[in-house]
Amino acid sequence: AGATSVRWRSLSALAAGDAQALRQVTHTMKSNAANLGAEALAACYRELEACARTGRLDAARSHIEPARREQQRALRALDELLVMEAA
Repeated sequence: AGATSVRWRSLSALAAGDAQALRQVTHTMKSNAANLGAEALAACYRELEACARTGRLDAARSHIEPARREQQRALRALDELLVMEAA
């Protein structure tokens, strides 16, 4: 899923009060980030997943923006690696 799609699904789940949907999307993204070696991003999603699992949606809201920033940083780093590989 694209970064915008993931953020939209996360925000939609939060707005709907759907902890299960938030847990599912953050679990998937945590695993994907870890598989790519983006440990800081995986940690952000791990925290969001934990909030969703325990129904702490208010706490989860405070983690959305840091996760978005880390996701953008990780995407930039990946882009840089791809450029270096192509050179």
